[in-house]
Amino acid sequence: MERTKKKLKPSFPVEHKNNEVQSTQGYSLPNKEPTSEDIYETWLEVLSVEQSDDKKFVELSIEHFSPTLARDWLILLVQDLNDAVRKRELADSERALTYFQNQLKTASTVEIKELTATLMRSHMESKMMASIYPDYVFTTIDPPQIPEEPSKPKKLVITLVFATLGLLITLSFLFYNIPPKTNATL
Repeated sequence: MERTKKKLKPSFPVEHKNNEVQSTQGYSLPNKEPTSEDIYETWLEVLSVEQSDDKKFVELSIEHFSPTLARDWLILLVQDLNDAVRKRELADSERALTYFQNQLKTASTVEIKELTATLMRSHMESKMMASIYPDYVFTTIDPPQIPEEPSKPKKLVITLVFATLGLLITLSFLFYNIPPKTNATL
């Protein structure tokens, strides 16, 4: 199954620390509460959504320095999405059923009554499905897990880079500070 990664990149990444807005461009705005847009843009930085090419599967992941918090956010995100869609579907079905009941009372022909009854049946089924299943839209196939090893920073790579740089600096310092040999005769 091939996946296409759809990740939105905000144009103004922001980190919030100690009630101070710190942009990744290096300047800060002291004592400013984060706006909804700042929160949204920060959320887009940590949330990753991947959808399969056949559009049947969606993979959500959150990258955060606290893996436990990231897992909890994913669980809450899926629950909130299911609850929001379920509530909307229940409200829509209830409005449609009320409308169809009124139409059924005023319908004069048998065909209209049968059509209205069929439409009522489909909305009753939708209402029943939304009421019964907690995973109404998204069904969790593989629950969020805490990784055994952190994804960032790559400590081995950082250690090797700095060890190599240290060795090169030390060798260059030694090479340039060794006095040249002179051919002196006595």
